[in-house]
Amino acid sequence: MTALKSYITQLRSVGVQIARYLGEDISREAEAERIKLNTILAMNSVLIKLLVDTGVLTDAQVTAAYSALLTDPTQYPDVPPPAPF
Repeated sequence: MTALKSYITQLRSVGVQIARYLGEDISREAEAERIKLNTILAMNSVLIKLLVDTGVLTDAQVTAAYSALLTDPTQYPDVPPPAPF
């Protein structure tokens, strides 16, 4: 059984790589933004762990989904510039 912290770490890694692809360095975000991100990662990781622990998904399927997110950069939409005020 994979520990919850492992899922959080995996999600964070995928998120950082996606952000880099989109031209952002999320490690430079303000502390409040990083706290929000970590909260979302923790909530998503709890759901993933629940799905794995109940047999709905396997760790291999979760890992394959992470890999699929990172292998096809064309699946990410272009990020539009912020709207002017």
